[in-house]
Amino acid sequence: MALKSSNLQSNLEAAFTKQRDSEASNQQASANDLATAIVDYAKDASILVAGTPPLIPIPPPAVPTPDATIIGQQAKINPAIAQAGQALLFGQINASFTAMDPTLNLISAAIITYITTFTIFTIGGITCVGATVPTTPPIFAPMSLKGLDGGSIEEVTDIMANILHLTFSTAIFNGTVINATSGAVIPGVLTPSILM
Repeated sequence: MALKSSNLQSNLEAAFTKQRDSEASNQQASANDLATAIVDYAKDASILVAGTPPLIPIPPPAVPTPDATIIGQQAKINPAIAQAGQALLFGQINASFTAMDPTLNLISAAIITYITTFTIFTIGGITCVGATVPTTPPIFAPMSLKGLDGGSIEEVTDIMANILHLTFSTAIFNGTVINATSGAVIPGVLTPSILM
């Protein structure tokens, strides 16, 4: 799987529509719905495994054997890690709503922090461990302007989804990789990989 802007837009639109159509709009429920929409999208984040393969240790004097079978595979974010960040997103989205922050800077900061929690990607017995660094912060001004200009929920969430997708899909993961199933437990160094 890979990140899909259209899935995010659909989830955001459903969250906004739910609040609009609710008999009693609830700030916390709205914040939770937005956080859930972002997490559901982020659960599909993956990286391409490339770089120096991990090594299978062999008793000396032999040289450890590289496990090149992992190169080119697509490792997915650990689902527990993606889900764990929902509380962070909820808190910051709710705080942004409470502050009536038109710039959504608190939400922007929460997205950046959330992406940095993406530290483990896996596929089968392959585990990639490292750090994800966002390179493009989400700037929500175009979305706010569209909303203030009378834009529809669909128009506003389309802009928001594109902004968030840009932020996620330009974040870079650096780390190491092992393949426990083949015995390649001496870590290989990964080439920096953007989230996809």
